[in-house]
Amino acid sequence: MAGGKKIESPKNNKTFDSQKYQELLRTGGTFSISEEYPNIDIGYIGSKKIGNGFGTAVMRHVAEQIIENDGTITLQAVWSSHIFHLYMGMIPIDREVNYLKVTYGMDSQSCLEKFRDYPEDELSPSIINKLIFIFRMEKQIAEDQILTLQDISNDDNRSFLLKLLDKKGSYLIHEFIPNLLYIFETNITQKFPSTSSMRSVNMQLSNEGKLRWANAINEQIDFEPFRDFAQLLPYMTEEQKKQLHSILERRAEHFGKQKETTNAEITLQTNPEKQLAKSSESAHIALSLFPPGPNERQATNNTVIQPKI
Repeated sequence: MAGGKKIESPKNNKTFDSQKYQELLRTGGTFSISEEYPNIDIGYIGSKKIGNGFGTAVMRHVAEQIIENDGTITLQAVWSSHIFHLYMGMIPIDREVNYLKVTYGMDSQSCLEKFRDYPEDELSPSIINKLIFIFRMEKQIAEDQILTLQDISNDDNRSFLLKLLDKKGSYLIHEFIPNLLYIFETNITQKFPSTSSMRSVNMQLSNEGKLRWANAINEQIDFEPFRDFAQLLPYMTEEQKKQLHSILERRAEHFGKQKETTNAEITLQTNPEKQLAKSSESAHIALSLFPPGPNERQATNNTVIQPKI
């Protein structure tokens, strides 16, 4: 992944309540983890009560182990758990995606293939309009500048467009971040908008998240969630950063706060087929990670973590 300017941890002087933490781990719910030294994969977290802090307690418990061994945390965020995991300092594991499809829609690939394979007079108006739109966006041409099929069909411009057929994009940059911003932009008044449309996302602990967890553990203070999604900033364009700033400001204004101060916690179900939370407000905290497998470790309110066999 790309690097970026170091993001400082926010100041947090709230003393960590070790007794409450241990009690949460013991009675707050269930979770399972599997280890591949020095890394730990979280397979399942199930909170007995929404907002009781159990999810954060599990993250701290796992962070203590991977920081000591210089490892990382991985998990699969599904249903509408993405916001919680971002708050905890996680970030999507990047991968290659089809640039055209994630940027301009599923039909963009076929439009360019027809532009490549068919005579210009056989192209439909809808295909021509799509081609002009893609060219305008890629070249950042003002909307008031008229473009025609002839303009994009000269040798240089045609070659430029056809090269997009083989272009690969970044899942994190070209798909995840735009989708996240869109969800927040269209749901400003929802404290926890549903992100289930993102489907399953493989995540790992970001460098910024690891530093912040290490600071919280070493200083014995509460972990400060990434409510501003600061770990995503190194991967954002300047325009996206401005959009995120605007979103956070409008959300803060709507909820009557000076900054994002929500406490996202999670409740999970053991079966991915079960129906999620009944209300849209709780959709973001209804997670359904995969149930523990035979080689995973599981913890419940009546057991201590057992080493995997």
